[in-house]
Amino acid sequence: MLYDLLAFFYEKADDKKCRYCVPLGFVGYSALEGFNEDPDSTDGYTDYILRNAQYDDLVRLVQWPYESELNDVYSSDKLFERIEIRASELDVLDDDGTIGARGVTISEVFVQFEETAPSSPVVFYNAVFENIKKNTKRFQVPLKKLKNYFGVLTMFEVMERLDKYFGKGLPWTFEQLKKYFKDDLDAKRIAVKKEIAKR
Repeated sequence: MLYDLLAFFYEKADDKKCRYCVPLGFVGYSALEGFNEDPDSTDGYTDYILRNAQYDDLVRLVQWPYESELNDVYSSDKLFERIEIRASELDVLDDDGTIGARGVTISEVFVQFEETAPSSPVVFYNAVFENIKKNTKRFQVPLKKLKNYFGVLTMFEVMERLDKYFGKGLPWTFEQLKKYFKDDLDAKRIAVKKEIAKR
């Protein structure tokens, strides 16, 4: 059995919403030493939680290529009173034995995220996840470029922003997204920051 490990960083110990969520990788049950069964497990699954995780726990559990984002969070100017690590049970692997894709759907476009290394590709597919085939049109943008564009620190924040600004309202086609994200994102970033500041 494999588990998807996510670290949740809370600025205040009693905060309900975390400031950052960072993936640590995928591990087997034997790596979950010190974890307790999560009473809020998804129905039909047994998930685990380490409620008061320490830096040493994160170092022990994080896997390559997920270290860079964890280091970014620790290098930020935020202080965290509580860190939790949650292990969510994965029951189904893809037909080729790999773990299912993490991503967000924008209209009829699936945006796939695999790793958190700055140079890792974020792939835009001209299909929803279930319909991706070998000959499906695609383009990719480095994760770091999207983080800079949205002015955020983590992969999950990029996913939220993509959904918020491109997944709502008028539907974006694959070709529109391709043109938009293949253009100079650094120039567009200023306009996005102004829009975010208004909200």
